[in-house]
Amino acid sequence: MESGSLTEIDASAVGAGGGIKDTISFDIELTKNVVITAGSNHDLRFEGVISGAQGVDIEGAGTVEFAATNTYTGDTTVNGTLDLVGVDQVVNGLEGTGTITNSGALASLTVGSGSATGSAKTSENLITGDISIIKEGSAKQTFKGVSTYTGTTTINAGILELQEGSAVTDTSAVTVNSLGTLEVDNNETVGSLAGAGSVTLNAVLTTGGDNSATEFSGTTTSNKDGGLIKQGTGKFTLSGNNDYKFGVTVNAGILELQNGSALADDNDVTVNASGTLEVDTAETIGSLAGPGCV
Repeated sequence: MESGSLTEIDASAVGAGGGIKDTISFDIELTKNVVITAGSNHDLRFEGVISGAQGVDIEGAGTVEFAATNTYTGDTTVNGTLDLVGVDQVVNGLEGTGTITNSGALASLTVGSGSATGSAKTSENLITGDISIIKEGSAKQTFKGVSTYTGTTTINAGILELQEGSAVTDTSAVTVNSLGTLEVDNNETVGSLAGAGSVTLNAVLTTGGDNSATEFSGTTTSNKDGGLIKQGTGKFTLSGNNDYKFGVTVNAGILELQNGSALADDNDVTVNASGTLEVDTAETIGSLAGPGCV
C-alpha cells in the first residue's frame, strides 16, 4: 500500500454476524489525515506504530484499539471508541464526542503536545477506565465531557480548561506544574490539588476528597463566581500568592496558609464544624465565620 494514498481504514461494512476483530500488525506512516471506522460488530486493533505529520479520526460504533505507542503528530478526533489496551499514548489536539477507555493496565494519555495547527482544541469525550491524563504543549486543551477515569491529572504546560462540571474525575489527584494552568469554568470537584503552576477559578473548585496531604505553591486568580472548598480529612497547604477574592470554605480537614499572601486580603473564609484553618504566617482576610477550629 502506498502510504500517500491512505486516507481511510473502514471496517464498518463487514462483520454483521458479530464478534469480529481485525488486527493490523504493520506500521503505518501517514502523509494525509486518516479516518478509521470500526463497525458495530467489527473492531480494529492496531499493533503497529502509526507515525507521520498527520492526524487520526476515529469513527463508527465499534472499538479501535491502539496496542502500540503511536508517534503521529497531527490531531486526534474520537467520535467512536478508542481503547488504549494498557498502552501509553501521546496525542496532540484532542477533539470529538466519543469514548476513550482502557481495558488493560493503567495507561497515560498525554494531550496537547503541540497540536498540528497550534490552536485550542475541545474534547467532549467520555474518558473512562484506568487512565492518567497528562497535559503538555502551549495550546489550550478544553475538556467538557464526562470523565470517570481512575488515574491522576498532571498539567505540565499550557492550559487545561474544565467545563460543565464533570470534566475531571472527582477522585483524581491534580498536579499543576510551573508552566501549566488549570482553568475551571464550571463548578468542579477533584481529589486533590498540588503543584506550583496557575489556577484560574471562574467557578468553585472543591478539593481534598481523596484525604491526602498536598501543597499548592502557585498562583490562583478568580472572577466573581470563583471559590474554593476544602473537603476530606487531609491537609491542604496554600503557600503561593493568591488573589482570588471570593469565598473559601473549609468543610473538613485542615487548610494551612503560609507566606502571608495565601489568600486575598478581602477573602471571606468559612470554617465549618469538621474543618480547621491553620495560619502559619501573618495573614489578612476579609471575614471569618463558622463553628470550626482556627
